[in-house]
Amino acid sequence: MGIVVKVLLSLLVVVLLGTTIILQRTSLIAEKQKNTTLTNEKAERDQTIKQLQAAEVSNKKRLAQLQTERNRISATLSERETFIENLHHDNPLIQSWADTPLPAAIVQLRQRPAATGASEYHSELSQPPPLHPASSQPNN
Repeated sequence: MGIVVKVLLSLLVVVLLGTTIILQRTSLIAEKQKNTTLTNEKAERDQTIKQLQAAEVSNKKRLAQLQTERNRISATLSERETFIENLHHDNPLIQSWADTPLPAAIVQLRQRPAATGASEYHSELSQPPPLHPASSQPNN
């Protein structure tokens, strides 16, 4: 082989090696960028997890406070109901007042049919019973 052929072959090998190096370098840069992106995403995800865990702890504390408050209110309600019941039984004035029948107009208010939805409730309210003249109203 001649020197020219050897030089051309050597030049071809150098070009191929250079191309391989450039491709590997480009691939390495892309992998570094991908690694950086994944690291950032992981850090954001870890931060989100920490925030959610902190929110969970806070919510559990608040739930415990609300349950304590609910129990306190329930106990107060029970005490007041017992107190009112005792007054009703022990005080003749309150007992006679509680035994008094309700006026007819009030009884009529309580005689509405059960509404099973908003539309039924609305139709019931939009069509009230007719008003009677004052002379034909029942005495209260």
